[in-house]
Amino acid sequence: MHVEGLALIASGVAAAAVAGAMAWQFLAPKPRILPLAERKRKLAHAEEVFQRQFPKVPHVTVQQAQQLLQQQPDSYLLVDVRNRDEQAVSMVEGSNVLTLEEYRTQQELHQSKTALCYCTVGYRSSVAAQELMSEGLQAANLQGGILAWTQEGLPLVSGRDRKQPTSKVHTYGATWAYQGEGYEPVYYSNMYLRSGVSLQVTRQDLSTLHVR
Repeated sequence: MHVEGLALIASGVAAAAVAGAMAWQFLAPKPRILPLAERKRKLAHAEEVFQRQFPKVPHVTVQQAQQLLQQQPDSYLLVDVRNRDEQAVSMVEGSNVLTLEEYRTQQELHQSKTALCYCTVGYRSSVAAQELMSEGLQAANLQGGILAWTQEGLPLVSGRDRKQPTSKVHTYGATWAYQGEGYEPVYYSNMYLRSGVSLQVTRQDLSTLHVR
């Protein structure tokens, strides 16, 4: 009876913890959406920080990436390095867009191409581009990530089928709700406690970007 009682108590505590966590997730306050000009300023600041932090990684703007993809489609492709649940919300539209997992699986087919890596704001994609370059592959970082893409008003599609247009974009955390006008931010309620991370971002990394 003593063992059974302890087991019952333990299961009750676990259930309460799960319920509390779920309630906390759903009750997390929505961030105040900043004016577009302020969102652009903050994202531009983040881009400057990443360029200084990753000086050996080529950084291309959304406009430059578009031009490269249109004029040299056999030489460039976009690689989404975010987590699967972020990708499920939306991805950049295009036939030459791969997830990092897909790129790795098909790496031999794309060795002659430059991987234009993108994430939310550009940190994880800079890390990914740096890793690919260290392996002798051609890579670059898309400045401002998918949020810069939205600030240019460019189309997104659902990552579930990669066909259905959507205005939703995963901003990783409420802190990074720098989406373009007309886009709906989706984010982790607690970006330090989420699971399934392919490229780790530490609290220290992010603290440097809490922009003035």
